[in-house]
Amino acid sequence: MIIAHFIVKGEERELRQVTEQWLHEACANHENVLLSDGNPYEIVDMHYTESGHARVDLMAPRFARGG
Repeated sequence: MIIAHFIVKGEERELRQVTEQWLHEACANHENVLLSDGNPYEIVDMHYTESGHARVDLMAPRFARGG
């Protein structure tokens, strides 16, 4: 297990303990992560910090306009 810091626009939004396998697969597939605010965020980048945690950069959801 690893501590993942989920970051949106430079701001830490959530901290979770996840498996490294899930983290690597989610990053490789640019999967969406559902945060506690109820919105899905796309993984855009991930790297390990000096403390051994993972910094996971997310892109805010984009909403389509109805037509």
